[in-house]
Amino acid sequence: MEKLGIEKLKSTALLIINLTEEIAEKTSDGKLSIWEAITVAGKNSKDIIDVIRSGQNIFNEYTDLDSEEWRKLIEFVEIELDLQNEEIEDLVEDIFEWVAITAKMISRF
Repeated sequence: MEKLGIEKLKSTALLIINLTEEIAEKTSDGKLSIWEAITVAGKNSKDIIDVIRSGQNIFNEYTDLDSEEWRKLIEFVEIELDLQNEEIEDLVEDIFEWVAITAKMISRF
């Protein structure tokens, strides 16, 4: 397994957070225009494809974090989002579960 490091996990978390926030913002009125969808997908497509292609390795790296690395990842997300610690831990778990599930689904095709 290729060692990706904590920085790859931070960048993955930030990508998924930003993408999710943008989708939430664009759909807050209950609608999503084709232009909004293209803009969101196009702006992030290269990075999203990279995460999906590396999804299982990213998830493995995430599950291999020691307590110091976990703390650094949580602190990074806390600074980026200004959330309380319990919410951050749940969010980080959701992010990397999404990465793993998406990579698994893609591998079936």
